[in-house]
Parts: sequence; structure tokens; C-alpha cells
Amino acid sequence: PWGYPTHTARTGQQVFEAYAPGIDYIVKEELLTYTPCFHPWSIYRVSKQAQQIDLLLQHAQKLATVASCTDVYKHVWENHTLAQAQAPDS
Repeated sequence: PWGYPTHTARTGQQVFEAYAPGIDYIVKEELLTYTPCFHPWSIYRVSKQAQQIDLLLQHAQKLATVASCTDVYKHVWENHTLAQAQAPDS
């Protein structure tokens, strides 16, 4: 539901601006996870200090709980209703 830039991100800030709307979306829609995926080489290509990851984590921590995949698995395991499929509203 959000667009990606028409050009390749060249700075950590530009990567952040492309991916931060995903964080905002999952918070607004009360979704359980948002899992952007970055290749290590692409992180390093844009910012040797991984600025984009730092910015994304800071943004996410302001709005939601940041958890590992293991933490999410345990949470769903302990709350089985989260794993049940829900029929769309008719």
C-alpha cells in the first residue's frame, strides 16, 4: 500500500524513507510483524555504518515492540488464536 522510490537509494536516509512506511502501516493496521529483508552487501554498499538499519530500528522502537523471530514464534505459540486463519469480512 505504499510506493517505493523510482530510483536506487544511495544513502541510509533514503533507504529508511523507503522502508519506514512499512513500519507505520503495520502499526496502523495492528499487524503482528513487519520483516524487511536486506542483504549484508547492500547494507554495506549504502552505509558502512548501517545507518539505514539504525534509523529503522529507532523508528520501530518508538511505535512498536521490536522482537526476534524466535520471540514472535514464542508469542504466537503461547497465544494460539494469533495463528488461526481469519475469514475476511463479508
